[in-house]
Amino acid sequence: LNTWQETLAILCTYANEQEFPQLCENLAQRLEKERFDIRAAVLCYMICGNFSQTVRIWASMSTPGASSQSTALQDLVEKMAVMQAAVKYEGKDSIFVSKVSRYAQMLANSGRVTAAMRYLTIIKPSSQYQQQGPQNAASDILKDRIYNSAPQGVMNQIVPTAPPFPFQPVNIQPSVQQQQRPGMMQQQQHQQQQHVAGRTPYGQRSSAPGGMYGHQQQQV
Repeated sequence: LNTWQETLAILCTYANEQEFPQLCENLAQRLEKERFDIRAAVLCYMICGNFSQTVRIWASMSTPGASSQSTALQDLVEKMAVMQAAVKYEGKDSIFVSKVSRYAQMLANSGRVTAAMRYLTIIKPSSQYQQQGPQNAASDILKDRIYNSAPQGVMNQIVPTAPPFPFQPVNIQPSVQQQQRPGMMQQQQHQQQQHVAGRTPYGQRSSAPGGMYGHQQQQV
């Protein structure tokens, strides 16, 4: 590993197209885990086109010369966007989605909705993934908000069609049983009121002619 540059040069020169990515990735893993040379490892990951591992290391490294977190985030997102376009990465990477969504949110908050939408377009909608993560859902919601808040003429130049609705529609119309339930409750309350009104108050005699006292008076 002390002469990893020569090893990398040999791989780039003599390894065939099928073997080169795996051999270069093996070299990167050894440099990262055995020699703890992160910069050398990320270089090998970049050469073999391993987008996820490259993004992971980039996100954990501090950007030299960055004056603030926003500047560091901008540098990271720009590098990730360039590499994604170069290797034509179409997979799902949570770090990539999270960082791009965060940067797009920062642009939208500052009024740069056009630039924010341009970055969000490099993230695939969550509907195209079998397993949807919270990062993808957040990017879909942000994309929908920006698209509907900006002028349609501007957004149509970036996104030809409207982004998919990020929420699942729910029918809130009451069912037939729920509609009948208030009427049944009113009917039960009315019956209870009639039943209470027909009772004889405690301590009072019934005025009905067929009562017990009326029967005794007739016998006398």
